[in-house]
Amino acid sequence: MNHWLKPDKGFKPDMDFSDIDKLICDLIIDDKNKKGTKKFLLNPYV
Repeated sequence: MNHWLKPDKGFKPDMDFSDIDKLICDLIIDDKNKKGTKKFLLNPYV
């Protein structure tokens, strides 16, 4: 069940690791680049 505020976003039951990696890749890169800078991260509702 998708508990996101935006139902068309987030993980889906039929996703594999490749699909998940594509979905969160930009968020991981953004987190690494902004760590310790006190800047806001991207919108987590990918």
